[in-house]
Amino acid sequence: MVNERRPEPDIKKTALAMYLLVLLPTYVWMEYAVAFSVALGGALALVNLALLERWLARLISPTVDPAAARGLVLFSFFLRFLATGGVILYFNSLKIVYFPALAVGLSIPLAAITAYFLMVRPVKEWYEGAY
Repeated sequence: MVNERRPEPDIKKTALAMYLLVLLPTYVWMEYAVAFSVALGGALALVNLALLERWLARLISPTVDPAAARGLVLFSFFLRFLATGGVILYFNSLKIVYFPALAVGLSIPLAAITAYFLMVRPVKEWYEGAY
């Protein structure tokens, strides 16, 4: 029997928490273009992370042909990549995107995954083991 283990649900919670922790001070202390760029980058990255998780959960099952799953994952990756690029180009044409801030927003899921596996998960496992 195949061990069908779902991805860590706390990673999404950690990513959302980090997104809000970065976004709220940005809106308070930065100008609009910077805050909007962080919000846009973070939203795009979080949506892409959720879509990736959904696709992988469907495709990594014993009933799906591995070659077909690989092709669908690549197709969805390129589709998401084109959609993300289209959204960024659209807002760039409106001259409201600040690219360093957009990169910060796009990096939020990576920082959340790193923070989860280096800080949140070990503390959670220690706490559950202690009680």
